[in-house]
Amino acid sequence: MAAARPAEDEIDRHSAAPMYDQLRHLILDGIERDGLQPGDPLPGEHRLCERYGISRTVVRQALAQLEHEGMVERVKGKGTFVSRPRTSEALVHTLIGLFDDVERRGGHVHSDILRHERADADADVAAALEVPVGSPVIAGPAYASVGRTWRLADRAGAYRELREHLAPVAEYAAERGVTVAVEPLNRYETSLINTVDQALEALDGLAGCALALDVYHMNIEETDLPAAVGRAAGRIAHVQVSANDRGAPGRDHLDWRAIMEALDRSGYTGPVVIESFTAHNATIATAASVWRPLAPTQDAIAVDGLRHLRSLTHHA
Repeated sequence: MAAARPAEDEIDRHSAAPMYDQLRHLILDGIERDGLQPGDPLPGEHRLCERYGISRTVVRQALAQLEHEGMVERVKGKGTFVSRPRTSEALVHTLIGLFDDVERRGGHVHSDILRHERADADADVAAALEVPVGSPVIAGPAYASVGRTWRLADRAGAYRELREHLAPVAEYAAERGVTVAVEPLNRYETSLINTVDQALEALDGLAGCALALDVYHMNIEETDLPAAVGRAAGRIAHVQVSANDRGAPGRDHLDWRAIMEALDRSGYTGPVVIESFTAHNATIATAASVWRPLAPTQDAIAVDGLRHLRSLTHHA
């Protein structure tokens, strides 16, 4: 006997989609269905918990994502309200299907270069970006907004579109001695590039681009981390590390010696950067799903992690 399908306005507990993302879509559907306008109140956390039978953690994660997207505004002590959607940002961040989507809306997408020049970052800009002046690498998920997931029917076509749009960026960077390092993210943060192999496929033939490896994401997506590092040999431009729980490397189950040895064999000689997040900043903690302190202090993550990595290899 087939299981009953969940109602459209319910959380599907058998779905592979995270519950917070399902709730996010339900809230958006409710805003559209009820014709809510900017400034209109939304149901409170307690009511959403009762309505959908979910925890407050799930509710807060969904609301934090909607707030990050500019769809809602949370006011301490008052509640959550509909805000004006940041349409332009949403369109810029929508990589797949952008042209088709705009055409369906009766519009036309084109771009005009009004000004093209090189401007060196001054000390203030470099400090704001947290990079040294003249950094030879920019790294991150240069393909879609973090947290945007969708059912990907034509992956090869999506990668062709990515290469088409990333090529002029990579070319511009390469002319200035800068490499664009593309970072695979875990399945809960993107649908497009989750693994080393997918990144290599997506960037195949694209000059000026390399890989940024993040061990936190690799621990979720790769079945063999050292082997994945080996397959990326010659294309690695940046490496970020943290324990499997985002804490200090060495205080977890990962085989850090094997990972560091794989990096050595790959020929990578660049920086190994400890990336973690604080539980003391509500916005950052919610966005990164950090629900508890990961160490006695944030400095301890860096100090303890660096000490452990240095004990394994002189390249750390």
